[in-house]
Amino acid sequence: MSCASFIHVNEGPSPRSLKTDFEDIEDHAALIGLQALTLNLASANRVSEEPEPRKKCLKPLSISTARKTPEKHVSISPLSVTPRSVGSSARSRPSPSRSDSSGFQSLPSPQSAGSDGSLGSGSGSVCWHRGRIAGDARVFTNHSNMEVKPSESLESINSRSASGSASRQRQTNSRSRQGTPQSRQGTPQSRQSTPQPRHGTPHSRQATPQWLHGTPQRENQRTFEEYATIFDVQQGLKKGQLVEGVLRINAKSYKDAYISAPDGLTDIYVGGVRDRNRALHGDVVAVELRPQHEWKVLENALVTYLISNGTLSDLEILYETDANLQKNAVLLDAILPDRFPRPLRLLLAPGEAAAPPHDPAAHSDGPARAKETSLPGDDGDGEGEGGHDSVSAALETVPVTSAEAPAPTMAPAPAPAPEGSPKKRGGRPPKKSERPGQREGADGASTPAPAVDGGSLGVTVERALKHPEWGRFVQRTAKVVSVLEKKHPRCAVGELRQFPDGSRHQALFAPRDHRVPRLKVAAADCPADFFQQPQLYARTLFMAQITEWTDPGYARGRLSRQLGETGSVDVEMEAILLEHGVDTREFGPQDLEGLPTAPWTIPAEEVARRRDLRAECVFTIDPLTARDLDDAVSCRRLDSGQFEVGVHIADVSYFLRQGVPADLTAAERCNSVYLVHKVIPMLPRLLCEDLCSLNPAQDRLAFSAMWTLDSEGRVFDEWFGRTVIRSCTKMAYEHAQRIIDEPERPPAAEELPPIDGRWTAEDVRHRVLTLHRMAQCMRQRRVDDGALRLDQPKLCFALDGPNGTPTGFYTYHQQESNRLIEEFMLLANMAVARRVLRSFPSLAVLRRHAPPQEGPLADAARLLRSMGLEMDVASSGSVHDSLQAMAARWQQELTPDEARSRMAVVVNLLSKPMNAAEYFCSGVLTQPEQYRHYALSVPLYTHFTSPIRRYPDVLVHRLLAAALQYDRPAPLPPSLVQRICVRCNERKLSARLCSEACSLLFLAHMVDLCGPIRQQAVVMAVLDKSFDVFITEMAVSRRVYIDKLDVESLEFTKAGGVPRLRLVWRATDTEPACSQLIELFSRVHVTLERTDMPLKFSTVALRPGAELEPEPEPEA
Repeated sequence: MSCASFIHVNEGPSPRSLKTDFEDIEDHAALIGLQALTLNLASANRVSEEPEPRKKCLKPLSISTARKTPEKHVSISPLSVTPRSVGSSARSRPSPSRSDSSGFQSLPSPQSAGSDGSLGSGSGSVCWHRGRIAGDARVFTNHSNMEVKPSESLESINSRSASGSASRQRQTNSRSRQGTPQSRQGTPQSRQSTPQPRHGTPHSRQATPQWLHGTPQRENQRTFEEYATIFDVQQGLKKGQLVEGVLRINAKSYKDAYISAPDGLTDIYVGGVRDRNRALHGDVVAVELRPQHEWKVLENALVTYLISNGTLSDLEILYETDANLQKNAVLLDAILPDRFPRPLRLLLAPGEAAAPPHDPAAHSDGPARAKETSLPGDDGDGEGEGGHDSVSAALETVPVTSAEAPAPTMAPAPAPAPEGSPKKRGGRPPKKSERPGQREGADGASTPAPAVDGGSLGVTVERALKHPEWGRFVQRTAKVVSVLEKKHPRCAVGELRQFPDGSRHQALFAPRDHRVPRLKVAAADCPADFFQQPQLYARTLFMAQITEWTDPGYARGRLSRQLGETGSVDVEMEAILLEHGVDTREFGPQDLEGLPTAPWTIPAEEVARRRDLRAECVFTIDPLTARDLDDAVSCRRLDSGQFEVGVHIADVSYFLRQGVPADLTAAERCNSVYLVHKVIPMLPRLLCEDLCSLNPAQDRLAFSAMWTLDSEGRVFDEWFGRTVIRSCTKMAYEHAQRIIDEPERPPAAEELPPIDGRWTAEDVRHRVLTLHRMAQCMRQRRVDDGALRLDQPKLCFALDGPNGTPTGFYTYHQQESNRLIEEFMLLANMAVARRVLRSFPSLAVLRRHAPPQEGPLADAARLLRSMGLEMDVASSGSVHDSLQAMAARWQQELTPDEARSRMAVVVNLLSKPMNAAEYFCSGVLTQPEQYRHYALSVPLYTHFTSPIRRYPDVLVHRLLAAALQYDRPAPLPPSLVQRICVRCNERKLSARLCSEACSLLFLAHMVDLCGPIRQQAVVMAVLDKSFDVFITEMAVSRRVYIDKLDVESLEFTKAGGVPRLRLVWRATDTEPACSQLIELFSRVHVTLERTDMPLKFSTVALRPGAELEPEPEPEA
């Protein structure tokens, strides 16, 4: 087996480029009724609740104009971005018919002109707005105060409200001339005597513009800017003047946030709490780009471009004059490849010396530096310097001897603190040792933080924007002008503290998630004795909710729950689940309404309607401890010499009828959550462990896909239908793997679980081997077609039965038995995807996987090439071929353990730029190529095979039943189906994050029990003051900070694009001083040690030569 055989692609949410289709809806009232009836998710329709935008009378969008809206592609021209000029009064609403009615700066977009739909015709004045459903799908929400009857049409509603709207408009215009600010619900009021212009509306004519970014007026504001009006947001998005996206806030640097650029360029940076404007992580927001001079050159991305594709003509554009080029010739000589003339510094005039890239004085740690490191919009707060991906830091060659006497270094250019840096929430800037550098994107993708204009390479934004490929290395900055949809629950887990001034009127709530603001909690909401004995609550965890947020420094909130003391595994686990919004309540009697009661037998009339397969040899292969068995397989040889192979899936949709209480709960949970010690099921246990579970020796209802195949797995015929099956045995992957490993040896009866009926162990063995041979051929054909796997091992624990205490750990790798089942599940999923799309082209629930992010993927490939490893990232197939070539080379050159460790590092590097796969409704994407699955390299894919634990599979079962005319199709619009899909994407990501956090919690618990644990690790990333390691035996990656090591000096270099650290360890009584080189793939020894914080551990590297000690036994 090759070393690349355990490669896997993680799946989750992805870019939002989806549109709506209202062709099945007669009017707005019907749509609202369907939404409330089907899902009870009406809260997702709000554009914003905190504060609520001013109610404005807008032209209603007609149903006809909203149909079949094409996907929006926004192309933003950099040369068109200019600061907005002062316009007309902010209090007078512009006419909807004016083409320039929005007050946002013009960002012409040739590709997107008219692509987002247009306002409906007519002069109706009902207060409707377009709210975010999912992706780019829209619904319409009534914000007027009048009563709307379900039977009323849009025309009658508009006619009835026209006079009232006109009256309100006259009142608004009258108030705008009075010169006093008007109170609006949920919106902070200006304390100036002159009304402030509203963001997103034409500016009032004043002598001094109040909204120029970076001016003293803006910096002195103590409240957030008002949200743009609904109308202005609609117009801004339509014209490309605003950008819509999902806000991603760095968990370790809370002032840094990003949204994905719709034009495919670098992420758009939103710096500082004020510029986020009350938006939280995961919210769908509309942002306005800042002027060009506030954009930033990403130096690492620029270096990547120059090394990969750069020519002399690029340098001519970026530097314009020889003088500019010569000032940076020394640094360019060190980084540019051989195709550039060498050395560039020889172009200097005789006797002239090349200027150093930096003024060392500019990089001291004094106040001048703190001023440079703040970006416009950082509110004057010290943000910390850029990380290792800043070229000036990455190319650092001057050793730093010690913290007490630092040598001059080419410090990173001023930039916002990058994601991934463990920034503190206090007022001080983080120490250098706390600024590890590179940020992590929303799906783990590594993306460089913005570098300051000019920076160490001396390339200014103005010159960079003249380059035809400027979008690859220039980062735009923006601010939030509206929250279109609040995805974040506005609650957090944290600790309650007293304010430093000892105030007894309010307490400070400090969330553990630094992306959530600190809260002021009123004394009346605190425990009765908190202010008298605060020490009693020093280690107590609370749940708090945000109630109001007007001050960028603090929000106001209330305590909703007291969880318990920190240090308890149960309390910490509950906190993790609450933070990720996981519903942990047990199903009650009210949830079982509409479901059969146990014991239950299949009615005879239902058996008559189905194909009876109880006489076939059907069996399950699942994890050893699985209790929810939702898939089984069968195989029999036909007289023609071909084989009939079946995949049989639990028929959950027979029991889970649409709209029953259990269905509504399942639609909210979306999936089961698998933790180390338990499973939080999506369905009641009556279904997932009894009626729907394909338990052996029991008649069960199934939905089957069956094919006629040859011995190599080629399909000649297929059939779908509802069936009745009876599994003969419950096999584990270990049982099947033993058969595959020893194909010639018949298994003894005791080596397999009990087998029911007339079937024998030999019957099962023969079928397992036949399916295995087919699966191998099918997998090879998929690989030949370009399929890619990026498998990573999983950390598992051995638990003490009574109390679930971890007694050991191990890593789980996929085996051939796993791949056998996986191959036939893939076959079923692809076949069902084709079938449901053919029957329901606008309602099919499918799964797509967008290609990876080009920039970060190119960076990973360049790093590997600098280490002598060729990596072709042109397609998924070329990536797979490169991995196979690496595996073959390492199998010959390295030990199996070293080869496996290196492959794990490469897989981790390539996984970061990968987008997450996502569910979507076919009716909201217009181009078939958008349906493709990158990793599988197939045009259509869905999830059909796990309806017990995934709600999208339930939807697909219902669609397939309707396609086969078992049931009538549900009358749902594509927009609502898309909303469900987006929620499933979000909950899938939350479930994965919970599972990972739970594994780290149990690992920390084991460190507490066992004391320090020593392990061998391999270096997977090198930064200027730290490095990341992959602990092979634990399948976890950890960061090692240099300031925690007993080293007397370090030297960071990046010669040839390869980052390296040279550590000099101090001499001890028994060991002399020694030097150690840290680079990609270096093998080091680390120890996991407990910290002062309960259930937390740190990773510390051991000096070279330290031997791994036997691990102590865990305490009783």
